[in-house]
Amino acid sequence: MANPDFDKIKENNFQSYFYEPFTETLKKYPNHQNNLNSWKEGMKAGVFQPQFHGREHVNINRWMKALQKNEGKVRTLFDYNTTFSGVGDYSFMESYDWDNPSEIENHKIIIADGLRLFKEIFGFESKSFIAPCYNWDSKLEAFLADQNIEWIQGLRSQLQPTGTFDNYQLKKHSFGQKNNGVKYNIRNCFFEPSMLPSKNWVDSCLAQIQSAFLFSKPAVICSHRINFIGFINEKNRDRGLKDLDQLLQQVLKKWPDVKFISTDQLSNYIK
Repeated sequence: MANPDFDKIKENNFQSYFYEPFTETLKKYPNHQNNLNSWKEGMKAGVFQPQFHGREHVNINRWMKALQKNEGKVRTLFDYNTTFSGVGDYSFMESYDWDNPSEIENHKIIIADGLRLFKEIFGFESKSFIAPCYNWDSKLEAFLADQNIEWIQGLRSQLQPTGTFDNYQLKKHSFGQKNNGVKYNIRNCFFEPSMLPSKNWVDSCLAQIQSAFLFSKPAVICSHRINFIGFINEKNRDRGLKDLDQLLQQVLKKWPDVKFISTDQLSNYIK
């Protein structure tokens, strides 16, 4: 829902963190000013349904500490208005990882603020939450339920923080399992053409969909935005959209009675 406000952070000599809603970030790009309107058109057409992924995809505490210490290339990348993926022993992508469990309370504040932005921008509350990098502390779950989150999207294993980066407790979850007032929605199919272009992602995803249906489970497909964007590289977008078209055609051919639904719609089906 938001990105770091690089200008304000620099003006304050890296001593305080500031953010801007993603709608403001879009205005800084040459061809992105109409993105939100396009998304809303997609929502009306029933092909695009936002859900909550966090306020920002940045571990603020670790990133700011690295900026203040001027570690590695983090300041150089900052000048290009980007958060370096990692420095030393850390990555900055895991928004809700922690070095000390006391940080959990601040994570709750950040999440609540992000949910506020979500409702302001999209006009409705998100029913689900997908933690950046599948990394969250179970102590957040009851809080998420209090914020009207019904589902936590994730993989079969939650990456539970331990206080040491990249050393996580794996907590197994099953689809529909309920805990702390929320249910788990497990991603069991993967479609990521940009990650490994040499792989046949259509056939791979079809096999995973078939496996899900054989076990009477919904096929929950994980696919990232990077597969379908072409601002920097149009070939990336063209390949991703072509493969997606093939995947959808094959699904309809093999399972003509299939229903395509969003995560929040799936919540209603389970009820």
